[in-house]
Amino acid sequence: VDLFAAHLCAAFNIDKSYTAAGVCGSVEHCKITALCDIDKSALNKTAERLGIDEKHRFTDYKALIDSGDTDAVEICTPNYLHVPIAEYAVSKGLPVNIEKPLALDADEAERLGKLMAEKSVQGMMCFSYRFRPAVRYAKEILSKGIAKYQREVMQAE
Repeated sequence: VDLFAAHLCAAFNIDKSYTAAGVCGSVEHCKITALCDIDKSALNKTAERLGIDEKHRFTDYKALIDSGDTDAVEICTPNYLHVPIAEYAVSKGLPVNIEKPLALDADEAERLGKLMAEKSVQGMMCFSYRFRPAVRYAKEILSKGIAKYQREVMQAE
């Protein structure tokens, strides 16, 4: 893939930190290429700021996913929509990144997990600090054995 098209499914959730660099980090070939939101005003405001053309502004997530231009789907919608959108994307063979919580309950999460395994599709649940430089550095020094993870539990007497 020459260009990773990050398609965000909720423009209202995208603040100034959600730019191509914010979503894609330092990934060289990453660009937000389309947006979807049921609120057309929020969709257009964010799309203008990110330079997304009219053709790639959607009010229906299925239309975005079916557009043929999608490499992966970033799901940052209200919680009750995480699994339905992810299931649709996964059923089309697209990897997903889902904001937490992954699902509303264990049954939804298990159903999505089974579908991902059946379709051999990758997925990830976003954790706010996972890609921050300090957290990545801490992981690196733990992985290299320079430091060791220690959990202390203190009990008051």
